[in-house]
Amino acid sequence: MMVVSLDKLLKIANPLTSPPWKEVNEPILKEEVLNSNITEGNSEYNPFNPETRDQHIAKIAFFVKNGWNDEPITIVFNQALYPIYDGNHRLCAAIIRNDDFILANVEGDHEKIKEIAY
Repeated sequence: MMVVSLDKLLKIANPLTSPPWKEVNEPILKEEVLNSNITEGNSEYNPFNPETRDQHIAKIAFFVKNGWNDEPITIVFNQALYPIYDGNHRLCAAIIRNDDFILANVEGDHEKIKEIAY
């Protein structure tokens, strides 16, 4: 596990401006997350498998408000796909909270790993 600089990571991947979820076809705005009215306990909130754009926004809003106990995200730099393998909602929350860093398990290309170190 390592500490990853958000500024450096966002040059490679930003799930708010380029959402990786098939249900989300446009950027997610900070205001949408902060004003989300779908909350835990609401019948529309699905924390385990978000199925709509609003549910993804609600999951991000939940993490903004409650945190995530420093559970690391997973970044994989040896895949041809999006490098954030797990933790996009947590990463979005960290961006909205203006965090400087996030904990991550990072695999793959050693040069790219050095580029994002905090």
